[in-house]
Amino acid sequence: MVDTYRQQGNPVDERTPALDLPLPHLLNDTRDDVPRLRAALGLIDAAHKLLADNKADKSALQAFALATADAMEASEQAAANEVAELAAQLATQTQQLGKQITDMGKALEAKRIDLQAVAAASTAAQARAGSVAERRLRQAHINTSNAPTGVLQPGTEYSVYAPAWTEGWTLPAAPQIGDQIVLLDSWNTWGLRTFAVKRGEASHHINNRAEDVRFNLDVWRVTLTYVWTDKWTLSIG
Repeated sequence: MVDTYRQQGNPVDERTPALDLPLPHLLNDTRDDVPRLRAALGLIDAAHKLLADNKADKSALQAFALATADAMEASEQAAANEVAELAAQLATQTQQLGKQITDMGKALEAKRIDLQAVAAASTAAQARAGSVAERRLRQAHINTSNAPTGVLQPGTEYSVYAPAWTEGWTLPAAPQIGDQIVLLDSWNTWGLRTFAVKRGEASHHINNRAEDVRFNLDVWRVTLTYVWTDKWTLSIG
């Protein structure tokens, strides 16, 4: 502390070393020290308030930091859970796809035809067996009583139930030369009503006639063959 002795009517100005606050002195009059003490207490009060505010700000910052950390941790956990769920879904889908591929492979293996063995057949029975298996593999069959409308597909036999046949069945619009379609009168119903097979394109001809073909007789089997550009042939049997 600094002592300054009273001289010429002036108060002794003694202060604290840290905050430089005025202190009362024995040589001073009360009227000299009271304003100085009030000023010192005001400074102390202001310093205390500032310290309290800083402490509150620090606590608030700490709470905010903790909340931010918790939120980040929760977000990271949610992201990790989502990734784990997606990974599980992907694993399930991959397993299902693998099973489908395996089943498909088994189906293909069951239907596989060893054409080389057929060609090398040494007996008529072996040749017939190979030929029948090969034909079954490539020839589809559709019952029109269950599917009464659609586009006729090459390489397919159709058992035509005339009472259920609609005008919706048409020949392919863009066939390839050599395509064949077979119609079968499996129920002997073609003579019961007239039904038609429509051309896929207006430019197509059937047996050199630019019109749709209509059936009203029992013929048992009809073969349609695309033989040239815009040319279909229709043969019985």
